[in-house]
Amino acid sequence: MKFFKPRRSLTERLVRRIFCKYYARNLLYELQLRARKSSADYFEAHMQNAVIFWELKDILNFCMDRAPKEGLIFEFGVATGNTTNIIANAAKPRTIHGFDSFEGLPEDWSGHVETRGAFSPFNIQYTRPSKDSLSTS
Repeated sequence: MKFFKPRRSLTERLVRRIFCKYYARNLLYELQLRARKSSADYFEAHMQNAVIFWELKDILNFCMDRAPKEGLIFEFGVATGNTTNIIANAAKPRTIHGFDSFEGLPEDWSGHVETRGAFSPFNIQYTRPSKDSLSTS
């Protein structure tokens, strides 16, 4: 007795492979879906007047527009300096003080894909800030 495997189209084979590889067997994907739903439910119940932004720079500029015009500005965990640059531009002529150990995470993040050492200079590309109003320690 011969067993004949049905011939599937290329599209069907690709869809099956992608679905199984990235969705059906992926615990992280399922956790992300649940977290997204939980966040949306919380937002809907408790944050109806919140402003939503598409881009990080828009959030930071919105915050800087509403922040006190005097006082110190600090960023902890500057990594590549991208947010530091955005804040520095919005805060001119004030100085922003950026701090980072540049050692990466001290331990694995529980329930997350980031592991010990993630975000260290060996794992990220550093962009040298070109602003006069930057101060890093």
